[in-house]
Amino acid sequence: MNTIKLFFLTGLFISATSLQANEPLIKLTMSVKEEVKTLDSQGKQTVKYLPPTKITPGDTVIYTNEYRNESTKTLHEVIITNPIPKHLTYLNQHSELNEAQISYSINHGKTFLPADQLMVKKRNKKEQPAKPSDYTHIRWTIPSVTAGQKGQVSFRAKVQ
Repeated sequence: MNTIKLFFLTGLFISATSLQANEPLIKLTMSVKEEVKTLDSQGKQTVKYLPPTKITPGDTVIYTNEYRNESTKTLHEVIITNPIPKHLTYLNQHSELNEAQISYSINHGKTFLPADQLMVKKRNKKEQPAKPSDYTHIRWTIPSVTAGQKGQVSFRAKVQ
């Protein structure tokens, strides 16, 4: 059985508008958890999110980015971008944050579009809708984050 070590993503990006040059912006903290499903004595399934210890293919992990506006102003169009590591497949419809616009990249972060607009060329040179396994990055665009406001965005992925 293969064990995979998960490393924190090094390509995490954040940007926002309406800033002054030396003012603190957004504090961003990222974590990764393993989704562990267990059955209780009545056969009811429970789901827990625990620090990863031994990740193997088929396991599900959740990456969470907690953010806090440390400036004294409302920030507009706050963008948080996460690469999706090669050994993970994004699980469709599992990105959290209701008011954010979510877009994806299939070209290593060069361009981003909503999932329903992404097209890939297959071996036969015909374009087809991209699948979650084609995604290389995920981006959340948060309309505004007020001074002191905190929140989080996350995504789930399956280990290949």
